[in-house]
Amino acid sequence: MKRILNFLSGLTIIAINLGAAIYAVTITAPGRDQTDWFNLVELMETQRWMVFAAGILFFLLWLLFFWSRYAVRGPRERFLTFESEQGPVSISTLAIADFVTRLATEFPSIVRIDPHVIPRHKMIDVLLNVRVKSGTQINEMCQLLQQRVRQSLIDEMGIPDVNDVKVNIDGLAGEHRML
Repeated sequence: MKRILNFLSGLTIIAINLGAAIYAVTITAPGRDQTDWFNLVELMETQRWMVFAAGILFFLLWLLFFWSRYAVRGPRERFLTFESEQGPVSISTLAIADFVTRLATEFPSIVRIDPHVIPRHKMIDVLLNVRVKSGTQINEMCQLLQQRVRQSLIDEMGIPDVNDVKVNIDGLAGEHRML
């Protein structure tokens, strides 16, 4: 959809600019009668609101063009690529994050997990933002989670180099906060 908008708005901008340039050249060409120029100036003076509206529409058309051309298209999916015995393998970081989310179901003390996978050159870092149940042995659970994630990524997904697995506990479920 953005490609169509980009094409149509770009084409319209080119047509308007080309038409305006041709018109400007024809009414200001040397040896021409000045009446066309005076008629244009008079039209701009008597129809100010029309000229203003046309200027606003042209500006909005430019905004549409730049939005359709340069707007961020959502989170870019990135891939980790590494060599295996049978050739290169590429795994999306979203697929790795989904895999890690499923691993968290093995830990009953985890209420919520939000994994972020950061690909480095042929290796990854994994950042886990975790909310756990109140009363959990956090240090022990974090170590087990880090080991399980690292080992599963290596053994089950075939990722040869897992650099860091960091766990951030961002909350305890069931805790009461005082204001």
